[in-house]
Amino acid sequence: MNLLPKALHGDATLEVIVAVAVQGVLAHVPVVRAAGHTSYCRIIIGPLTRWALARENARHGRIWRVLQAVRLSLARRCQRDGVHGA
Repeated sequence: MNLLPKALHGDATLEVIVAVAVQGVLAHVPVVRAAGHTSYCRIIIGPLTRWALARENARHGRIWRVLQAVRLSLARRCQRDGVHGA
């Protein structure tokens, strides 16, 4: 999760983060555990969920499906905002 370090440490420098880690400060990190695997988790709600298909297809290298998902996401945003394209 790219935002995990930011959520845990804010804008702290690497030196400050290491100094705090040595002190043993604990922080709650939400995780899900299943079948021997651990995954950091957060809930994504709202407009960002429209981009889930594009993100997942990009992870799997499906470029054509990424383009289709981006088109769909943009179309849904425009419909919601009352903007209509030609």
